[in-house]
Amino acid sequence: MSKRFTIELSSNLNFERMVVYISCGDQELFLLNYDRGIDNIEVEVLPNTMNKNIYMFSLEDFLDVITKAKEILIKCAEEDKSRELY
Repeated sequence: MSKRFTIELSSNLNFERMVVYISCGDQELFLLNYDRGIDNIEVEVLPNTMNKNIYMFSLEDFLDVITKAKEILIKCAEEDKSRELY
């Protein structure tokens, strides 16, 4: 994964389950949530409120960060499922 991207696992009161934020530098670009199930992950494109910069990155770097974010959400979903057993 490119060092330009960061992934942050977070709790967001607008969602029942954990979410993942993907940032490039200081700007949060996307929020991923799995409230509709792990097979129906939704991607929210976040507005650019900090500056007018245009972000350009390779498709491979973008696909890598999305894949990593999905893997994190899958682990969260597995933990949620194991908690529901108790």
